[in-house]
Amino acid sequence: MNNRLKINPEILLRHLHEAAIEQLCGDLKEQGFVVTREESFGRYKADVTARSGQETTVYEVKVGELPDAVIERIASIKEDIDQRGGIRFKLVLVNEPGKKAISIDDIESTLQSHIESDTPSEVVELASHQYIEEVSDVDISEIEVSKDGLLVKGDGMLTVELQYGSDSDVRNDNGMVGKDTFPFEFECLLNHDLEIEEMKHLVVDTSSYYE
Repeated sequence: MNNRLKINPEILLRHLHEAAIEQLCGDLKEQGFVVTREESFGRYKADVTARSGQETTVYEVKVGELPDAVIERIASIKEDIDQRGGIRFKLVLVNEPGKKAISIDDIESTLQSHIESDTPSEVVELASHQYIEEVSDVDISEIEVSKDGLLVKGDGMLTVELQYGSDSDVRNDNGMVGKDTFPFEFECLLNHDLEIEEMKHLVVDTSSYYE
């Protein structure tokens, strides 16, 4: 008779948190940083601290979704760290198995609205007309919290309708309409209303179009 052991989710998350910290420390050491764990900055004890020359970065590692109360606490920690001068604060998000690390309300539609109003050149050059149909599968990999808002990094999928020729060309079978989906990565600053204040980086990988 087989006995199946179901792991308590809280225990799993604790071990996942520890594994993420171990991997982060290893990655930073490979990049040449001097790494410490649980270093104190006032009342705050950092998960990981990395130093290289005059550069010091403090990392807070979180697993799973972040309740509003936790986000507010992280913003307070960052503000305290920033006041010390010469120290950067970074929040590292870790995916729970089968789940997204964090969800931001309406992030897909927010990104879609931005891409519709300022379509990247790599998409514009694909066809005579481009229509942004959907932004989906957005996965947030990193968030930096500040008093100005959230600096969000991540990736997703962009579905585009591509029209070759004018509307009349299409009606007269002299044009063509098709759809394609491309991966993209982004980095943007969201204000406290979760609206895009600044798009710092947006790249759509259209290489599959040319294959």
